[in-house]
This record gives sequence, structure tokens and C-alpha cells, in this order.
Amino acid sequence: MKIIILGAGRRGTRLAYHLTKEDEEISFIDKNKTRLDTVLYKLDCMGILGNGTDIDVLKQANCADADVFIAVTGNDEINIVSCGLVASHFPNVKTIAAIKKLGWSGKSERMGSLLGISEIVNPNIVTAKLIYNIVNNGIYNNIITFNNSDLILYNYSVDSSKKFVGKSIQELRRERKDNFVVAAIKNKRNTIVPNGSTIIHENDILSIVGKPKNLSSLMTNVSNKTKDKFKIVLVGGSMITRFFLRQCTSSQLKNIILIEMKSEICNQFANEFPQIVVLNADITDESILTDSHLTNYDLLISLTESDELNLITATYAKKKGIVRSIALIRHNINYLTMESYLGIDSIISTTESTVETVLSKLRGSNVLSIHSILGGSMEVYEYTVEENTKICGKKLSDINMKGKGIIAAISNKNCKNIVPTGDYVLKCGDNVLVSVSSGNVKYIQQLFIKGK
Repeated sequence: MKIIILGAGRRGTRLAYHLTKEDEEISFIDKNKTRLDTVLYKLDCMGILGNGTDIDVLKQANCADADVFIAVTGNDEINIVSCGLVASHFPNVKTIAAIKKLGWSGKSERMGSLLGISEIVNPNIVTAKLIYNIVNNGIYNNIITFNNSDLILYNYSVDSSKKFVGKSIQELRRERKDNFVVAAIKNKRNTIVPNGSTIIHENDILSIVGKPKNLSSLMTNVSNKTKDKFKIVLVGGSMITRFFLRQCTSSQLKNIILIEMKSEICNQFANEFPQIVVLNADITDESILTDSHLTNYDLLISLTESDELNLITATYAKKKGIVRSIALIRHNINYLTMESYLGIDSIISTTESTVETVLSKLRGSNVLSIHSILGGSMEVYEYTVEENTKICGKKLSDINMKGKGIIAAISNKNCKNIVPTGDYVLKCGDNVLVSVSSGNVKYIQQLFIKGK
């Protein structure tokens, strides 16, 4: 595919990082020369210096020959106008725009056609949904949840005290009663897609897929409360906070307290969400958690505009006794690697959430979602099995993935979520969870494309 990306900032660079690994032809448009030069130095792609709302610049970038135009600048208006220009002058080009300020109905992000834009991604909405899914699945440490499934992916660090150090994946599955699949392993040297003979070592990080109840023996210090009984502290009255609250049930809202330092914003949230407690206070006041009797809460989610404040708040909350904490990162994605060092249970990036959503819209109608794991070295795809594909009607043991990926889970039309064995036969309509090393995505995709 030939893809043009407007905006060589964080989102554009991360998109190109993934797409160039798949040998896609990427061209950037950006009016900032320094930013453009930086991304061209890092990645194998082309660049045009100019304004994406200028039709001459779009023509210079050969938009007429492109398959997809993606606008991910930090300016909604530029993203809307540029995609509108492409849609009107080059109607065969698919357009995707990142737009933060559009309204939301609460349960759907479908916002209709806007200036002919093919797909709209709201970074605030996709981030809020991700956070809600984490909360809704039991505030486990380091998890990913999936569409229409109660299966989760859990990143588990192996230490010397565990009995399965030095054992193979096959031995581990045979000895333990838990039904799970190890989808990826990150060790000191690299990240691999394991097979049955792969040996587990101390300090390995295992990405494990299974049902929460089956993984409970691995997940330490997990709250046993139901999702409606979690006591949650939200810090910062942002748009992401608002979208998160709109997803919550009435029972959940009654167990939420919001801390916000601006009285005007406090009033807005108190009016829209009368079930929650809104506290007009500064979270940097070290006494606020103890004086307000919040140290016995189950979870703190820091959603302010400051990356650094969110990290400090999430770390401090756990020191004061709050069981779990989540920090939002809006700007510096390098902070994602600090999760384990700071003791924070999850660091959520608006950039990564947006990029994963855009990538899923590029993959085709049978791709439900995409998730990056283990520092971006692995990707987890949710595919729907369609007729006339290489894998439809085949047993898993007969599908040759050449060590490039592993089918970790399946959910079928009967709403059964399956941690598969080699004897399972893939059927049309099955939803399949595939773990893929980042450089091998293209090969795995061919298995799920019709007529290939």
C-alpha cells in the first residue's frame, strides 16, 4: 500500500514505525522542517515540506496514486480540512482523521460522514475505552482485553521462586491445571514467539492468554471485588475522564470520587454525573489522600494534562495504600518503559491507543483490533476468519506460521472462548487472537486475506 501521513509528530512517527516494518510505502507531509527531517532520518520513508490543507502540496505528495491518507496532526481543523480536500479531489483514496473535539453519544463512536472522511478516530474516546476495559476486567496488572471475549492477555514476570523456571512451555501446560497459552516471551536478548520446546528462564516476561479465573494463581494481589464494587479515585477532570464516566454503570459511579483543582470543572462534572463525589482539591497536596480517607480505595487513575504529574500521583497513591494505580501519558511515550520501575500497574498512552486504532482500520474489515505488547516488539491481532482464506477449515496443527506467530485464543459463533489445542478446526466466523513478532506481520496477514 501507498500511505500518506499528514503530521510527523508522535502519532505519525509511531504509525510509520509499524507500517515500514511491513514494507508499506510511506510518505509524510509536515510544515515543520526539523520534525520532518527527524522522522526521515529515523525511518525509511519520503517527505514533503508543506501544509496539508494546500491542494498543491497534496498533489506534490502524489495523493492521486495513494491508497490511504491519514491526518494525525495535533490540530482537528487541519485534519478535517485536509481529509476533506483529499476526499473531494481524489475520491478513490481512503481517508482517516484523528479528531478530538467531536461529540460522542456514549455507546458508539460512529459519527457519520464528515466532509467525505472515511474513518474518524477520536483519541480521547479510544483511550477512555481502553481504561474502562482494564477496570472492567478486574484491575489486573499489565493486561489487555479483547472484543466480545472474556479472555485477557497478562504480562507475567518470572522470578527465581517460581516452580516453572527451566521448564518448557509444553511441560508448563501439562503440569498446571490452568488453561492458557504463552503468546510471547521477552528475555534479556529479544522477544520471541515460543513453541512447545521453548525453555522459560528467570526474569523472562511471559505474555499469557487465558480466562481471568484460570490465571488467578499467577495474578497476585488482585482485588476479589466485583467490577461494580471497585472504589476508584479519578484525578483530573479531562475529556478522557468524561468519556470514561459515560461508560460506567450506575453502580460503578456510586463508588467513584473525582479530584479536580478547578472549581468550574468540578461543577461541570457534578452536574453531569450526580452519582459521583467531586472533590475540589489539588492532588499535589500530600495530605489529600489521607484527609479524604482515600487510602483504602482499590484504584487510582490519574488523567491530568501533565504526564509527569500523572506518573508521580500514581506512584504516590500506591505508597499511601491504594491497591492499584493507572497513569495516563499524553506526550512522552518514552515513559511507557517506566511502568515496572515505578510500581505503577498500567501506563496508558493516548498515542499508542490512537495508533492501534488507526492500524486496525487499515487492516481490513476482518481485523477487529490491534495491540502492541512488550515494548512494541510484538503485536496481537484479532481477526475474523472468512471464507476463501488459507486458514478456513484447517486444523491449527496444519497451519504453518513458520515461527512468525501463534494463535493464542479463539471465540466462536456460540460465544465460546477457547484456549485452543492443535486439533481445533478453524471455521468461518471464528474470531482469532494472533500474536505476531512486529517484523512478520505481513506474512501472517496473508493467511487471513481472501483468495490468497
